[in-house]
Formats: sequence, structure tokens, C-alpha cells
Amino acid sequence: MMRRHQRCAFVPDVKANLTDYVVQKGMDGIFLYLVNEEARFARTRHGRPPPC
Repeated sequence: MMRRHQRCAFVPDVKANLTDYVVQKGMDGIFLYLVNEEARFARTRHGRPPPC
């Protein structure tokens, strides 16, 4: 299948596009995780009384 794909001149390089896509989605996931953790921290911190 990939050999047939490589013979088509008008088709972009799938490997490069797939790598970029996977890296971008991984970075999106990391930032989403950080946003959720910061939101959770802000909720728990504001719910506690100030330290003595």
C-alpha cells in the first residue's frame, strides 16, 4: 500500500504529516492535562480556610 502511495506524485508525504499530527495531539493532551490540574488545584485551594 505504501509503495503504491509513494509512486503518486500528487499525494503529500504521509509519514511527515502523521508525525506532525501525533506530536501536535500529544502536546494538546499535555496542555489539557495541565489546565485541568490547575483548575482542580484552584478549586481545592479556595475551598480551604487560610493557614494559621
